[in-house]
Amino acid sequence: MSRLRGEITIEEIDDWFAIGAKSVKNTKSVPRTATGGRFFNTETQSARVPQQKVYVPSYNQPSYNATAYAEAYKIEEEQDLFNSQSQTNNDFAGLSGKMEHLDLESIVSGSVAVPDDLVPENATDVYNSYNFDHRYDQKLPITQYRDQVLATIESNQVTVIQGSTGSGKTTQVPQYILDHYASMGKYCNIIVTQPRRIAAMSIARRVCSERNWDVGTICGYQVGMDRTANEDTRLLYVTTGVLLRKLIKTKNMLQFTHVILDEVHERDQETDFSLLIVRKLLRSNSRHVKVVMMSATFDSDMFGQYFAVPIRDRLEPAPVVCVEGKAYNVSEYYADDLTQLGEIPPLDETRPEISELAYILACRLIQEFDNLDIKKQGGIGVASVSSVSINTCKSEMRLTIERITQTVSLQDYNFVDFDTWLASKDLPSTTIPLPEWAATQLVEELGVAKYVSTTTCYDLKSPFIEADAVNGWKNDCVNVTNTQVFDSGTSRLVCSIPVGCSGATCCMDIPRLNRSLEVSMLIEPCTNKLLLKIDKMENDLLLSDVTFGVHYKFSLYGIINIEYTIREVDFEDQYEVNMTLTVCFDSTTCEIEHPVFINTILIKEVCNWTSEFKTPDFSMSLWLSDRNLTMTSDLNDINADELLQDLGLTDFMGSTSLCDHGISPFNTLTDGWNNECTTPGIVLSSISHPAACHANSDCNRFSCCIEVDILKRSLFAAVYLNPCRYNLQVQLEQLTIDVDLFTYTWGERKQYFLYGVFRLEFMINHVATERVYVVDVNIKVCFEAGSGSSCYQEITVLEDTRIQYPNCSTSGLESLPFDG
Repeated sequence: MSRLRGEITIEEIDDWFAIGAKSVKNTKSVPRTATGGRFFNTETQSARVPQQKVYVPSYNQPSYNATAYAEAYKIEEEQDLFNSQSQTNNDFAGLSGKMEHLDLESIVSGSVAVPDDLVPENATDVYNSYNFDHRYDQKLPITQYRDQVLATIESNQVTVIQGSTGSGKTTQVPQYILDHYASMGKYCNIIVTQPRRIAAMSIARRVCSERNWDVGTICGYQVGMDRTANEDTRLLYVTTGVLLRKLIKTKNMLQFTHVILDEVHERDQETDFSLLIVRKLLRSNSRHVKVVMMSATFDSDMFGQYFAVPIRDRLEPAPVVCVEGKAYNVSEYYADDLTQLGEIPPLDETRPEISELAYILACRLIQEFDNLDIKKQGGIGVASVSSVSINTCKSEMRLTIERITQTVSLQDYNFVDFDTWLASKDLPSTTIPLPEWAATQLVEELGVAKYVSTTTCYDLKSPFIEADAVNGWKNDCVNVTNTQVFDSGTSRLVCSIPVGCSGATCCMDIPRLNRSLEVSMLIEPCTNKLLLKIDKMENDLLLSDVTFGVHYKFSLYGIINIEYTIREVDFEDQYEVNMTLTVCFDSTTCEIEHPVFINTILIKEVCNWTSEFKTPDFSMSLWLSDRNLTMTSDLNDINADELLQDLGLTDFMGSTSLCDHGISPFNTLTDGWNNECTTPGIVLSSISHPAACHANSDCNRFSCCIEVDILKRSLFAAVYLNPCRYNLQVQLEQLTIDVDLFTYTWGERKQYFLYGVFRLEFMINHVATERVYVVDVNIKVCFEAGSGSSCYQEITVLEDTRIQYPNCSTSGLESLPFDG
């Protein structure tokens, strides 16, 4: 929920909850009904008239129940609900019986309008493309209740379905609704929420497997930014957070005909918030949408009462359909069950940590989990406390080690500061170096013993031989000259810049400990890596995940730190880097501080992207044969991840996809384009599925998402023409390549590769007399090495597209890079 709070302001909340607000009018009371409706007492639930609030000092205020406000709010809400219905009835009393009046007055049943962006005949013609001939599994308890479930949903605005885990309600009920509407040729759009990502994905796959549908067609899923669906999708499984974002954005539910909230009994924050929002919209501007709640516990009446519907001045609770029985036994196991397997190892509460064996076991569990097929993965739930994160929706596994930053301080070791620790060992504060026994004890108490070498890095190997260093540097990079001069002083430092000019590797002396450590930071754009090292602790980050210009700290328990900032120099193949090494034995001061780089310019490595495939002579047919797969359609998500890894593409894909066909700019298309370019004369060629492209308002940036079914994802490519800066930028996923237009030969056809698989080809010419550029852009996806091999997909993005020269005077530039 934290990610939602940051997106909503107080003003937006006030505006949001003003939806459907009505003026207050009196209502009449009606006795309790046979179906369980609550009696509405106008004497106790009268219309509330705002009064001037009188200030009462806190010491004179009477005591009251801290939750009394909830009941008062409930009464006020019910009053507003009845007033709303009364207002609707009174507004149209005595008027002609026009259909729109009947539609507005009815809140229980009625057809749902087809969205404006769907042509009526096309909205239902989609059913003709899919096989709806299906026999339901008679072993599932829910199957015996099919007719009752459909009848209840069709006859009521809200329905509650109660059934044990394993009864089949999650997979079958949405199918019942979809089949029912398809048989009648009526439009429907069903969204089903799941509290967990893996549930939304595995259930969607299960439904598609039962019906022999492809995942992402008429049935699909969306978890986070990963959307596997298309324009045919009529049944979408999503996480609760996805539904919340959709509703908060649109402020209505009119894009759906049925909203199914599953696992509502879990009562987590997102589920409760979704219940609140859905009820609010249902009672205001989305009254014709059907809401279905499904629960595995016996508190279904509570949900029915919460969604009570006003019918002729009384509140009728939502009907509950109880499904008896379950097809499969569900077993639960708890951590305490493991105690019978052996003794629990002793733990030192003063030194919280997770043993190496535990991490090894966690890695083995993740690997075994990854080897399971999708069906089996969906039947396993894994939970842990900040140690192992399994994110199968992104097909990635990440071991996250969160350790406590330890400092010598009062909170952790009853030390006031480092001097106090020294005094406790009968050592003066000026003791440098510490005796070996004290240094060893300090390193152990700080928890860094296994990360810190006991040997020195000085004079043992290149590049840390001091005799070879000049001012503390062994610089093998001819392009870097503005390095710092290190003061030998009390703490020695020898650093080296490699031939590739990618960063610095240093040997840093820590006199207090009488030890030296190897510390490094290397930038490798060709492999999309940022390599960080503090002696024995190493970490490889994706360079694309680093925000340029932001200050970062890579830390060993807060004691030994690499602080760094990386900036890209605009329109230059350069980085501007700041890097500082610090050693701190307490939380207030640092004993050692070495600036290594201060606004130092490092030249970007030149990458040989024309080297074709990462694996020479790669062949998709051989790759499939090695895995006993016959066709590319046999690939599952795990196979696709393995293929991405073997092709070398994984390192250039961020944690979230750059392509989301559910949001701007790739959701609203005409002939395959979301065209924001309004300049006359620019004609864009039609692009067919599976590509979607966007042209920006300045008519100089063209980006596309190409859906690649083999890879189970879309690939992102873009071209940004900026002649005022004499620059053309090409982007393939997270890889960006800058082309200097001063050195480009007009009319030359150039190609840029991402390991030979993902290719972008462009050609730019210019017509000086007409002040236009003529641009061609083609995108290819290839899975066979060799110059004569055909590509799997080829998209023509721009063909002889004429782009007008920009007005560079607004940028302070008067000339354009053409040779006429």
